Amino acid sequence: MNDKTKLTLERLIESNPDFKSADGHLLYARSLENLALLDDAIKEYEILSRSYPGEEARVRYGLLLQKTGQRRIEKGVRLNLFLVPK
Repeated sequence: MNDKTKLTLERLIESNPDFKSADGHLLYARSLENLALLDDAIKEYEILSRSYPGEEARVRYGLLLQKTGQRRIEKGVRLNLFLVPK
């Protein structure tokens, strides 16, 4: 994923503000992470960790927090720590 992915997703969101896609938001968070926009990626993963079906968003959120040395987990977010490698 690169900057083109991020720009395409931003245009899609701008063109269709009422359309909600959990997979689209996950792809956006992943593109932010790949572009080293880590603070923005953490914010996106944090939002996704509450609403994304399955564990992928929570695991990616936990891994990114771990990678950046952050220990904060926002209230209401449950991470399955068995899925986050030590």
